[in-house]
Amino acid sequence: MIGAVLGASLLLVSAHPQFSYDRNRPLNLRLGEVQSEPGVVRQALTFDAGRGTKAGHWIHPEGPGPWPVVLFSPGSDGDETDQLPDAARLAKQGISSLTVSPPRPLLSCRAATAVRIYSNYVVSRRRALDLLPSLPGADPSRVAAVGFSFGAAVSASLAGVDHRLRGAAIQSGRA
Repeated sequence: MIGAVLGASLLLVSAHPQFSYDRNRPLNLRLGEVQSEPGVVRQALTFDAGRGTKAGHWIHPEGPGPWPVVLFSPGSDGDETDQLPDAARLAKQGISSLTVSPPRPLLSCRAATAVRIYSNYVVSRRRALDLLPSLPGADPSRVAAVGFSFGAAVSASLAGVDHRLRGAAIQSGRA
């Protein structure tokens, strides 16, 4: 019994999250076609998130910018489209947004796999922050993260390891 508990403890210790990544790795940003509605401009995008290609959306007000940026992180069942209505409302108030899909699969019953997935989620957000100088009108000096549910935990970790954020909003975060 003690051996099993010790073995499980060692597995969890050896599987602690690693949020570092290769900052020199090319982002391979691909911006899609511009779509507009009154006061809101949206572009689909893909980029190398450090451990796989991620899809997302760049949403911003009409005009040249620069605008503050909100980086959205959805919950476990979400994707890069979940927070588009929030992003459109922000664009009408002069704030841009970047939505990015979470890793898939997001949940696992294996501790080491779950830690790796979580780490990949945080790293994908750090890589999203790397995109900002390449996005037209983004102000990389004024960035906040917003996370919902599982994305709330990711946004809290992101705020702890990446000091480019000026704020974070945790929505429906777990205890």
